[in-house]
Amino acid sequence: MDSRPTLALVTLRLGAFALLLATAAPAQGSQRPLGGGCTGRSTPSISGQLAIGTTLQIDSPACFLGQGGFGAIALGATLATPVPIALRSSPRGLENCLLMLNPGVMLDVTTTNFPLVLTIPNVPQLRGVSLALQTVCRECGFTGCFELLTQGVEITIG
Repeated sequence: MDSRPTLALVTLRLGAFALLLATAAPAQGSQRPLGGGCTGRSTPSISGQLAIGTTLQIDSPACFLGQGGFGAIALGATLATPVPIALRSSPRGLENCLLMLNPGVMLDVTTTNFPLVLTIPNVPQLRGVSLALQTVCRECGFTGCFELLTQGVEITIG
């Protein structure tokens, strides 16, 4: 008895099942750290599937917004070469912090605070789109007001 037709039928069924799973489950997005920012600052935390039609949550634990402080999330294209910007990040004075993206959009989080929840529109053309983000904050306390820039992170929508 020839087993090739049975093997072909099993292969066809497995292929159809894999195709069904691929279309039923939302594509998972990805993220990668870009570095940069001010010395010793963390990367914003991003959670969620990073897929169209889902929500993502952005948190910046390094950003403490108090009296007189503000926060913003910069979104844009990743820069091939980081740009140094001088920020007063401590009582010691100015520090060159590295901007890792070309800011196209600034989201004000001063009144909403972190974490920020965003919905990724259910638009198929967004699959594969990459977007970099960094958080910039102004923190005020007993020793004065200081600016900080977190490390960058790039997300790719699935």
